[in-house]
Amino acid sequence: DELIVYLAPKLMGSDGRGLIGALGLTEMAQVIDLNITDVRMVGRDIRITATLVRKEI
Repeated sequence: DELIVYLAPKLMGSDGRGLIGALGLTEMAQVIDLNITDVRMVGRDIRITATLVRKEI
């Protein structure tokens, strides 16, 4: 699984849409860990490529 995120140099008020929708995660123990594999500039934006960290059971 791979995640590609584009980050623009913009700020939006409190009614702006969040990066990730309501995942229902309320504690740090529930977070989804990522390995960042690439970061590059695309024009004025930043492109971040990451893969999911597989948790050992």
